[in-house]
Amino acid sequence: MSEIPTFTPLGTEPPNRSMQEDVYVPAADAFAAWIPGITSEMEIALSWTAEQLAFVEQKKQEVINASEASAASATAAAQAQAAAESVANFKGRYADLSGALNRPATVLDNNRFWVLLVDLPNVTASAPSDNNPDWQPVQTPIAQAHAIALSF
Repeated sequence: MSEIPTFTPLGTEPPNRSMQEDVYVPAADAFAAWIPGITSEMEIALSWTAEQLAFVEQKKQEVINASEASAASATAAAQAQAAAESVANFKGRYADLSGALNRPATVLDNNRFWVLLVDLPNVTASAPSDNNPDWQPVQTPIAQAHAIALSF
């Protein structure tokens, strides 16, 4: 990134027609001599501004990319947490269970893991399914892989 451009000051009061001629003429000459230099400096400043805008746009894109990567990482972490909780509270195959079943509990039924959402006095009275509000399926690739492995 280049340095911030500087501008050469006029150094005298700009000419105006209300000045006396002996003041106006030197001021007008100084002003006329100053214009080419300031024009060049303004071109440099415009180029510098365009450079800064491109740099800001690049940094903005980097932040967007990092934010998207962070969101993907958070999603993966949530999936890993759900899978870990499923395995940590695993009670076995639903068909093999009887009696009371309290939360936290995860069971395997029809090659899917199910998380128990309520305490059940009799587990056989509430079978896991997509239509049963007592259960929620675990939707992670890790949980699905475990279900497949346990089904053999």
